[in-house]
Amino acid sequence: MQENNEDVFLKEQLNHYSIDMNETERYLLLEHLHLVIEKNKSINLTRIDGIEDGIAFHIIDSLTCLPEFNNAPQGPFCDMGTGAGYPGIPLGVVSGRNGTLVDSVKKKALCVEEFINELGISNQFEIEGVRAEELAIRRKGSFAVVVARALSSLPSLVELASPLLMRGGVLISLKGKPEDRELYDGDLVADKTGMERLSRRDFCMGNEDVSRCIITYKKVGSPKVKLPRRPGMAQRNPLV
Repeated sequence: MQENNEDVFLKEQLNHYSIDMNETERYLLLEHLHLVIEKNKSINLTRIDGIEDGIAFHIIDSLTCLPEFNNAPQGPFCDMGTGAGYPGIPLGVVSGRNGTLVDSVKKKALCVEEFINELGISNQFEIEGVRAEELAIRRKGSFAVVVARALSSLPSLVELASPLLMRGGVLISLKGKPEDRELYDGDLVADKTGMERLSRRDFCMGNEDVSRCIITYKKVGSPKVKLPRRPGMAQRNPLV
């Protein structure tokens, strides 16, 4: 790949966050970002419409959880609320894991399917235009990892992830700076759903001091409630 300003900027960002990525992987993720920005002109996928911002706040932001992702048990992963394919596509490309990219907005899921076909990586990813609760009925206990980036509150995420995860599997939630109450409620829901909090890591993104927090939960037992509940219940009527 011929070195250009985009690739130079991406390599600088990767070095800053100590992320290893080869030339082919960089090419794929930059091509994905170009596809997202072009498609965003006709369908609202992201508020970010510039290459450098996209590199920083889509590609790099997605990959900040690589330590947690790589330490999780081996097996396929699920990206809940994938949107334009983040964080799922970067995580899958860099790690080599197979993944299922899920978004309840079918138009977004179709866009992501188009992206992976154009990138030639459709053999690594499945696309599901359904809610997480619907997927959990068909794919219960199928995933070693569930990832979610800026998707919902921790209590909702923990509930939604539990039936998707195999025993010992891990939920990785990429968030801004959660309030103490959200963390407390997340832990209460974890107790009800066979999960327990594993780790929390706080840091700042870029030169803007944008707060980031990566929180992980592990599937350690069977839920005390029947899961999944009806679609939307985790958000409208949380377990705590």
